[in-house]
Amino acid sequence: MKFIKKIARIVVVAGILLVVFAIYIYFIAEKDKTGNPANTFVGSDFSVSKTPAVFTATPTLSPTPTPKPLAKDALRYIINNGTTQKSFDRTAGKDQTVFLVLENLSKSDNIELAYSIKPSIGVFIDSIDNIKNATGNNYWLYYLNGELSYTAADKQTIKAGDVIEWKFEKKPFLGIS
Repeated sequence: MKFIKKIARIVVVAGILLVVFAIYIYFIAEKDKTGNPANTFVGSDFSVSKTPAVFTATPTLSPTPTPKPLAKDALRYIINNGTTQKSFDRTAGKDQTVFLVLENLSKSDNIELAYSIKPSIGVFIDSIDNIKNATGNNYWLYYLNGELSYTAADKQTIKAGDVIEWKFEKKPFLGIS
């Protein structure tokens, strides 16, 4: 019986010490040098949670700016490398092709362009702005008015009102060698 009383006293003393220690941590150790409790904004009526923040690996994308209206005789040319996007409005000319406009942009706006000519297909874009095809299994593909085009860039004619967008993205290989 004496043994049980000793154990009970030890448990009570340990409990009291634990409560005192918890109070010490809460009121004394949690105060910063100014005397304010840590993680509390001075003058505010709320405190920051002491639970650590959980970060996710999902990046947030900035919203795409609303494009300005296209002039009546113009076409819009967009180069989107997956990270940044450049947009150019140009006057539409007669018998222009997707490639001709890109080649003119490379000269007038210092956009690096490398291409090769495939005899059975036509022109094949190898790189735009020093970003080469097959980097990270991505390729330069162009969209005409929002639709992926399977026509070589030098064979696809364009007209006023068209929107041409080159995108550097993962797509199944189209069999071009």
